[in-house]
Formats: sequence, C-alpha cells, structure tokens
Amino acid sequence: MKHSFIQTCLSLLLLAGMPPAFAGNITLTSSNQANNLPLGGEGGTQNTQIIKVGTISLSTTSANGFTLNIIGSNLTKSEGVTPIVFQVTTVPSGSGTPGAGAFTTEATENYSYVNNNPNASETRDLYIKYTPASLQDPGNYSASLNLTIADN
Repeated sequence: MKHSFIQTCLSLLLLAGMPPAFAGNITLTSSNQANNLPLGGEGGTQNTQIIKVGTISLSTTSANGFTLNIIGSNLTKSEGVTPIVFQVTTVPSGSGTPGAGAFTTEATENYSYVNNNPNASETRDLYIKYTPASLQDPGNYSASLNLTIADN
C-alpha cells in the first residue's frame, strides 16, 4: 500500500512540471517599401522617416493571450559606415501610419505588445522610425528584426 502511494505522488509531480499545451503563432509579411527605404543624405536637415515594413499575423490558444517582442539592429552597410538607428512599433492593421509619439521604445531595445484576450488572434502593421544623417553614405543598408511571441 505504501508503494502505491509513492507512485501516485511521483505521477502528480511529473504532470505539474509539464509545460502548458498552448502555442502562439506568428507570421510576418514584408511590405514593398521594406526593401526600398528612403535615405536622403544629400546634405541639410533630413526628415524623420516612418515606414511600414510589414504586417504581422498573431494568434494563440492561451487563455491569457500573448506577448509579442521585437528587437532590431541598426541599418548598416557591410563597411559599417554611417549606421542608422531605428525604433519599432506596431498598430492595428489598416489603422494608418502612427505618429512619432507612438515609438516609445528606444532603438535596439526590446519592444513589447501584450494582448490579454483568451484565444487571441489579430493582425498588426509593423513600422520603423529613423532619421538619416545629413550626409548619409549612399549604398545598400540592411538590418534585422527578431520577432517572438510568447503565451501569457
């Protein structure tokens, strides 16, 4: 009888240690402008650019929703000359271009968006904000964005 009690306790501990059976999904579709960013760089004061670089589809089966995290690198050339820092934000898809004040996370810091609704599913537009240097070095620049979704 004592042996059976020990087996039952071990089974309960193993079940309690299992991760939840929820899974968040994320899909990113790049915009046409993501590969053709305006850089200016012909001298004088440069305008701050706010550009839609993609659309993100997010979903989860979690009863507590999800958290989207995005972190990016600077726009850089292979030679590393005149990098351009940028900030990211997301807005509900189709809601239009956000104002400069919507970019509250500093460049190269983690941007987070939280949806606490159960079984949440939504589409958001991804924007970047940057200001090229007055004499921006011409050429091909690249950057990366790392997007992750976690169940709450």
